[in-house]
Amino acid sequence: MSAALGSVGMRRAAFGYSKSANCGLLTCLTQMHSPHLESVDGVIKYMAEDFIVHEIDLNGKVLEPGSSIGLDLIKATISQEHKRQSGIFLVLSRAQGYSIEYPEFLTKLDATRIEALLDKLTVATQLGTDSLVNAFALIVASDQTKEIRTRVHEFIRSKLPFLTSITRPIANVRQDEAMVEYMGPFVDLNALDANSKVIMVHPLTRCIRAIAQRAIEYNRAQLDQRNRLDQGDLRDERDLGEEQMAPTRATTPITLSEVPTLQELVQMADKTDRRGLKKGSYLHFNVTKFNRDTGDVIDLICKSTKRSALDMSTAGTKDKRARTVQRMCLRRGTIEAMFEAMASPKWFDDVEISNFEYKDERLRLGDLLGNFFSIVIRGVSNVKVAIERIERFQEHGFINYFGLQRFGSNAIGTHLVGAALIKREYREAIRLILGDLQLAANFNCFSPTMEIRNSHGLEEIPELTPENAKALLEQMPRHLYIERKLLYSLSRGDSYRVALSKLPASTLSMYVHATQSFLFNHATSKRIGMGLEPVIGDLVNVAPLNSRETQVDRLTSENVAKWTLENVMLPLPGDSIEYPPHLYDYYKHLSLEAFGIPLESFATRINGKDPSLVGIGGSYRFIATRPWGVSFRVSEGMHAPHVNTERCSRLRLEIQDKPSIVLECSLPKCSYLTVALREVLSDEAIEASTL
Repeated sequence: MSAALGSVGMRRAAFGYSKSANCGLLTCLTQMHSPHLESVDGVIKYMAEDFIVHEIDLNGKVLEPGSSIGLDLIKATISQEHKRQSGIFLVLSRAQGYSIEYPEFLTKLDATRIEALLDKLTVATQLGTDSLVNAFALIVASDQTKEIRTRVHEFIRSKLPFLTSITRPIANVRQDEAMVEYMGPFVDLNALDANSKVIMVHPLTRCIRAIAQRAIEYNRAQLDQRNRLDQGDLRDERDLGEEQMAPTRATTPITLSEVPTLQELVQMADKTDRRGLKKGSYLHFNVTKFNRDTGDVIDLICKSTKRSALDMSTAGTKDKRARTVQRMCLRRGTIEAMFEAMASPKWFDDVEISNFEYKDERLRLGDLLGNFFSIVIRGVSNVKVAIERIERFQEHGFINYFGLQRFGSNAIGTHLVGAALIKREYREAIRLILGDLQLAANFNCFSPTMEIRNSHGLEEIPELTPENAKALLEQMPRHLYIERKLLYSLSRGDSYRVALSKLPASTLSMYVHATQSFLFNHATSKRIGMGLEPVIGDLVNVAPLNSRETQVDRLTSENVAKWTLENVMLPLPGDSIEYPPHLYDYYKHLSLEAFGIPLESFATRINGKDPSLVGIGGSYRFIATRPWGVSFRVSEGMHAPHVNTERCSRLRLEIQDKPSIVLECSLPKCSYLTVALREVLSDEAIEASTL
């Protein structure tokens, strides 16, 4: 460790040496109610299957994976639909005797001409698309009315979707030599008067491409078989039975009767209640993911459906190392487009989508009551004490800290980056994101013990000129999306502010929220130290039940006895925030001591300064809350399966044959289970699972 980093040891003592203490998680309610109970060691998230999270919607219903349609069936249906849309399905079916039923408004000669066009397409699956010169058909129809022509176009679109149709005046058609030659044998075409119209039908580009690919595959197979014959690997063709010969036309059997059409599959998946539905502009659905970040799934859906991230919304984000079920929403999304995305080779096999429903309203962040958890705590050091602590947790609840995930797992926490953004120090913010440990050491709350977590792989960060930024970009691992995006922008000569502005607004907000959360956690520990009963000056929310707005009231001697600790809120510093008088000075001191920021700087607009790059909106959060539906069971010697990761290999012998506890409970939205588990497990056990 450098001298600069070592010099912060004394300064950081005030913020604690562990990550939990550094980020303000200093105590727990069980410790205060039952100080004689020692904390318990155990392992959570040994495997992703050990941590299950299901959202609870606004109606109190726990989301389930639902009757998810298997990926194999979706892929088979989409493949069949592609063949239908490209014409390959019909062309190959005709080779087996399939015939089209033509409507009465098409004449026999119209049907003959369409069949001739389809014959050309069939031959082209072997000869290639060069044989498709003048591949079209002209339709007269039984009547020259517009109504009949409209019905012809509809028939082509629905029954022959790989063809396109256009109405043309016969006078224009007769000016084209190829058309005139085509019309020669047909009496009905030549008999049309000059004012008549015909419908020209020809293959779409997707049809021609599919046929070209089919021809390539067919001829490659023919060539391979001839080469094998030439090399003596096969008997002479004269000795082969007819069924063993290379086919002269495609004979791939079409046995897709078990595969539903895309329309049938959509009907199976659509759970929409259309009573009172207007446009249904938003497609809502459940996402079941395994060992994936919520952001990764959003990115997957956006790329697969070619949509912007602005079109996606979620009720909340979920842990990566877990099996989770959550609700998402896609603006102007369709079930068909989602099935297309899921059939893509790039789709994650560990992501399932179900319970599709069209709605008129967008899903908003926070549109949930909470989350249901089912977790396994392995290798419990003292089951008796663990059970006692779980019972205290059920009775008293827990301190509603922000979890360690809020502050990142790299050497430089997200709260330090947020502090630089709040100060409008954009150069500093970028260097901190890139992992400048020397710069981070200037913060009193920096914890150099986390240095080993720096994953950027950069020993030194030079001045970020365009040339240096380009060189650093070449060194930066590809999975570090934010860092690479910043370096790319700087390499093009953008200013620090402009480079940061090109990051998603949600990313910038994440950094600022981490700084606010750091102050909240420390202020909460300070307030809990004053006692577990409301005091005069505490803030409570007096807004109506289920209101999305917060209406703050300050407790007085007249009403303080009516409230409990769970009603007490503390602010996250920002615009238009009220502070409890007994903690205002602490907030001011803490902000200056930790980040060197005056509390007044937590504002989107400050006189004499440019507006902040990201909104610094303040908010309030309850300092304590309770779980519901708590249950548990002890499993003696639960088998610890072998998982091929460094962490699991290290822990396996430690937890093998030791008792495990399966714990289930539900928590309010925005509460962290890893924080709630501090009422049962030691900080070391929690940190080991989150860092």
